[in-house]
Amino acid sequence: MRLAGCGIDAEQLDRFQKFADGARPWPFVYSDREIAHNRSLPWPAAGFCAAFCCKEALYKALSAPYAFTECELLAEWESEAPRLLLSASLCEKRNISGVSAHLHWTPWRECVAEVHVFTGNAGA
Repeated sequence: MRLAGCGIDAEQLDRFQKFADGARPWPFVYSDREIAHNRSLPWPAAGFCAAFCCKEALYKALSAPYAFTECELLAEWESEAPRLLLSASLCEKRNISGVSAHLHWTPWRECVAEVHVFTGNAGA
């Protein structure tokens, strides 16, 4: 595999509190599964914020638009390296063979996400 792109994004946590408080999350950004998962977290706003940051960082890594619902982050707070789930059609369309994400929370209540996109075969 080879690195095909890298993207970074940062967002203020407070921007996503409205979704934790019951407002309908953006349907063009979050899948139904992400919404349900994030609302089940002890800190739902952080789940919505982290997912949005990862989706924006992926957009920058790809250098092209994609349907944000084709990328899901089901946050697990024990890990700074969350698992991004990409749809099979997105991977096929963009020749993506792997993706990694890293999250960092600043003291200023910001989430910073870094996403790396890989192409090619594991042995290449």
